[in-house]
Amino acid sequence: MGRFFLRLTWGIARFCWRHLFGVLLVILLVAAALIGYQVWTLGPLMAGPLLPYLGTCLGLIVVVIVLWLLRRSLARLLVKGRLSLHKRAAKEAVRQGVGQGEVAARAAVKGAQGAVSTAVGQLQQGLDRLLGIKPGGAPAQAAPRLCPSCKRLLRPEATFCDRCGARLPTFCQQCGQEVRPKDKTCRHCGARLR
Repeated sequence: MGRFFLRLTWGIARFCWRHLFGVLLVILLVAAALIGYQVWTLGPLMAGPLLPYLGTCLGLIVVVIVLWLLRRSLARLLVKGRLSLHKRAAKEAVRQGVGQGEVAARAAVKGAQGAVSTAVGQLQQGLDRLLGIKPGGAPAQAAPRLCPSCKRLLRPEATFCDRCGARLPTFCQQCGQEVRPKDKTCRHCGARLR
């Protein structure tokens, strides 16, 4: 139960702070109404001591209304000034940045095109190497490589069978002919072996 009243009090305090002028105006209007009712029931002669309080409440009501109107008009001017300042700054930035932005965008597009073409070339080379395709475009071997001992399918770059460990024949990357494992150059085309 105490938590409920604490939340209620906190909510009322937040509302009063956010709507300070409205709350003050309501309080002063209620006070002026109560004092006015007392003056009306007691009569002007008996309620003489209450008249200064009534005048003070009415004066404070006028002051709160004037302050509230000033605050609203000042807030509107500030927002309008800020917006117009932002609009002017944005227009100027757009005017100045369009030319520079186009140049930067063109340079970025050219750089991206170069990077993409390089990546595609490297991907193509890696794929060719993986599939065993010579730089001329023809595959180095027509049939997939199989181990001569166990007949297992082999990777193109393998020098030994993964299953049985048999030494595999190697081929020249240039002409595709079989070469001996210890040769440094191809005996068919003279190309340097890896």
